[in-house]
Amino acid sequence: MRLNVVAPIYPAEAKAHRIQADVTLAVTVSSDGRTSDVAVVKSGGPEFDRAAIDAARAMTWKPARKSGVAVPYRLQFALRFRLENNP
Repeated sequence: MRLNVVAPIYPAEAKAHRIQADVTLAVTVSSDGRTSDVAVVKSGGPEFDRAAIDAARAMTWKPARKSGVAVPYRLQFALRFRLENNP
């Protein structure tokens, strides 16, 4: 579960050309709740990928627990870049 959601910065050139995209990321969440690794699973294009990665690296998460001990885990999620959310 994300403790803080960081909205990605919409790439200016894509916004000017009214381009939208989705980027699916796989992230590793460390035992202290920080994003420790990010990989693009489904690309939205280089500028969208970079913005999504930057946002994911700034997010914090609730650590997973195994036998009461915080452990790292891997998850996937998508970030949607939509113009109606970024006028």
